[in-house]
Amino acid sequence: MPTLTIGQALLEIFIAIEGAPWIYPRWQQLTGVHHGLFPDDPKLSPKGLPLEKKAFILSYFTQYANIRKADERQKFASAIKNASSVPGRQIWRDFSTLVVRDSALHRIITQVLTDINLHPTILIENNPALSFENWPDARGYLPLAVDSVGEALFGPDAFDSLGRLRSELREPVQAIIQRTWNNVKKSLSRGSKRVEKYREDVMKAFNG
Repeated sequence: MPTLTIGQALLEIFIAIEGAPWIYPRWQQLTGVHHGLFPDDPKLSPKGLPLEKKAFILSYFTQYANIRKADERQKFASAIKNASSVPGRQIWRDFSTLVVRDSALHRIITQVLTDINLHPTILIENNPALSFENWPDARGYLPLAVDSVGEALFGPDAFDSLGRLRSELREPVQAIIQRTWNNVKKSLSRGSKRVEKYREDVMKAFNG
């Protein structure tokens, strides 16, 4: 099954823990959303989530939550056809995109992966069985990063009495890390192709 989008992951968290992750001071600081998604005062509404569209968004949340099977939830969340029938879906997608940008989410996760020696390039450099062609399998590494990334994004308020990220948050956080992992791979792939093209151009010029 495809990885959850970040918008879906945030929605899964919101459904599992009322108000989360916007109830956590660390996440509030990162996103600039300090009064929840639906404050009573319209002036305090998050950017991209105007209070007058609250009914659309809550309707989307309710429809999503009422779907029990994970694959069917994902199909519903990723649907493009008949968008006007569920207007809250696109509003949430757009808002999630703003959250990712404004919080520098991928940069934060990349730094955490680097700090705990789980960044893909570090793994490749230190494991002869891995390479840019034989990319590290995220399934074997991402669970090791969940607590560290959870702390960086949500802070200690999101942890249980054992010092672990709450169980309801673990799968969505892993999905968010997976998105960063995929972005790193795509970025490095584009970079390697540019380097190879540059090398070919240099060789052609030299031979010419």
